Amino acid sequence: MPETDPKQRLVERFQEVNGDHPMTDADDVYVSAQFVALEELCAVHGREADAVRRLMLSTRHRRSAGIPGAADAGSDHGAEPASGSCTAPPIAAVR
Repeated sequence: MPETDPKQRLVERFQEVNGDHPMTDADDVYVSAQFVALEELCAVHGREADAVRRLMLSTRHRRSAGIPGAADAGSDHGAEPASGSCTAPPIAAVR
């Protein structure tokens, strides 16, 4: 069985954690003004968007970032991220 697309998996995980919150027109304006699409950000930094999505979905990264709900979150809370991994705060919205 083929693996689900990382972009779709990230959308599903976001909805699982945060629920379904449809955005208003005002929300769209705010997000467009304040955030950059992951593809654009990765292009600027020479990274692959799907690789970053897989990192965002990985349990190890969530534990390292101290994101609630990760399995064994207390075991390595505050641990340094793996070499070369993203140290940015968790994503608040996904376009």
